Amino acid sequence: MVVESSKNKMEGLRELINEMIVSDNYDSDFLVQKSQELDKLIVQAMKEKNFAKRVFGNDYVYEFELVVDKIKAFDKMYDSMRIVDPIKKEVLEIKEGELRKVKSFCYKIWYNDYVCENCISSRACISNEIVVKVDLSGNKILMMVAIPIKIYGKNLSLELFKDITMSFLIENRDKNNDRSLFDLIKNMNQVAVKDKVTGLYSKKYIYERLPADIIKASIENQQISIIFLDLDFYKSNNNNLDDIDYILKELADNLNKIMNIASWAARYEEDKLLIVIPNAGTYDSDNIESVQLFIEGLIENILENKYFISNKEIELNPSYGIYNIPKGNEELNVEEIIKRARKNLKPVY
Repeated sequence: MVVESSKNKMEGLRELINEMIVSDNYDSDFLVQKSQELDKLIVQAMKEKNFAKRVFGNDYVYEFELVVDKIKAFDKMYDSMRIVDPIKKEVLEIKEGELRKVKSFCYKIWYNDYVCENCISSRACISNEIVVKVDLSGNKILMMVAIPIKIYGKNLSLELFKDITMSFLIENRDKNNDRSLFDLIKNMNQVAVKDKVTGLYSKKYIYERLPADIIKASIENQQISIIFLDLDFYKSNNNNLDDIDYILKELADNLNKIMNIASWAARYEEDKLLIVIPNAGTYDSDNIESVQLFIEGLIENILENKYFISNKEIELNPSYGIYNIPKGNEELNVEEIIKRARKNLKPVY
């Protein structure tokens, strides 16, 4: 009888909270209070029902708990986290270090009554790649990152959410809106993640994507390598900026040709690039020869080409720094990681 009473109370709180969220005006303090009440009831139900064993089976609980412990270290990077079964669409939410069963399907966060056509958790598990999406949820703009994980062979997705309402303009899900506006927003969304000169990712994208790569590397016991590349184009005041942009574009095109599918590159500053290699080896083997081979091939590619500014050949002397994020340092922020890679800069000659 007590269990049934708690269940009814949770249902009532959920309905009340949902009504408040979609309404135009509500008391935010009251909403927080009711949300905290619901949180306590969910945690209590979680302890009573031992849902981890029920969802994953008795044999899976230990590995499941290991993954959750690793994930908890990153819960300050994002507003909320959850684990999704992309087949059953079941959800386990991670918030403030607690794991909670959510009594709704994963697509309900987008106010959908049906499975998303572009389910990024399914895409992440099928491709075994990190997938990023920006979309609308009610009156909020959310960035969601889906990271594929495995628990005893069971394909799951770790979804990370960040409210970016005040930071981005994004594509509206309502396809009935004015088409020209739709195209404009779509184009602006591209501008938010791509550098217009090089076509590489933008500096902003580094801060969105790198934390997710660090989490995935930690879960999979993979070494992740950061390469800071300084081209030093701007040391001479006589250099024409348009000519330099042309050279940067050519370099970026060559870079994309030699990078593997898991790696990515971004323009960090005017003539400085950041390259991320998520699968450089395992922590146990510390096998990073592939990173050095990649760097040697990249530098050779840069130097073997001739570059001209105002019909005058430019001699390049790039420098690079490598930082391999060590095991147990997953809580380093992006700025500190870049700083350490930059500190390791050394000239090619």
